[in-house]
Amino acid sequence: MFMTVGKGGADVFPDCKQRGIAALDYCWGNGLKKRIVGDCRKLSEREYKDLWRSRARRNGTGNISLRRLWKEMKVGDVIYAKTIPWIVGKGSIIGEYEFDSNILNGTTGAKWGHFVRVAWKNDFIKFKFSSPSRKHTISEIINPDLKKLLKAERAAGA
Repeated sequence: MFMTVGKGGADVFPDCKQRGIAALDYCWGNGLKKRIVGDCRKLSEREYKDLWRSRARRNGTGNISLRRLWKEMKVGDVIYAKTIPWIVGKGSIIGEYEFDSNILNGTTGAKWGHFVRVAWKNDFIKFKFSSPSRKHTISEIINPDLKKLLKAERAAGA
């Protein structure tokens, strides 16, 4: 999961780690910074799709990444935090999707409300890792990229 505001923007991982979460959010509309979607638990999948279609049709990355956080990331999954070009954190998801509009109002200017609770490793050693592409904020890592990531993590002593 990328932990920056936009592409290469401010690093939000320290704020997320301090709060024991992995968070994100997406906004729309004439610079007004309105959330595209509020609490996803209150929506059916059809309502979720309709909101994205009406408010941010061209933001496929946001749509897919938020859906992954809401529907696919489960307790026990391993999560890596990435800031280009580093993997800066690793943890285990310990709580299902939640929404709190004030959960992340850190110094970076990020005001993100969608999150999962994470037990971040305190002794993690960051290491460089280039993923094949940055298609989405949240991406599942599968073979052969998983093997490369684990090899780089072992080499760093992380």
